[in-house]
Amino acid sequence: MTLTELAFAMFWLVIIIFGSVFFAEWAEKHTQSYAMELFAHFGMPVLLWCGMLILYAALQQKGLLR
Repeated sequence: MTLTELAFAMFWLVIIIFGSVFFAEWAEKHTQSYAMELFAHFGMPVLLWCGMLILYAALQQKGLLR
């Protein structure tokens, strides 16, 4: 694993954790919906993870990541 790949992974780890937490807080405050809270805790990390994998594959094709 190169330093660039490590930085990419750490950046996305932070995005996935904090993005999910902030979305959960927003959903709890603004929607009062249990389903949205469940999505925030389980669905949002999955969506962010899939986005990270798609971006990683695109950057690999362009040669920016190994």
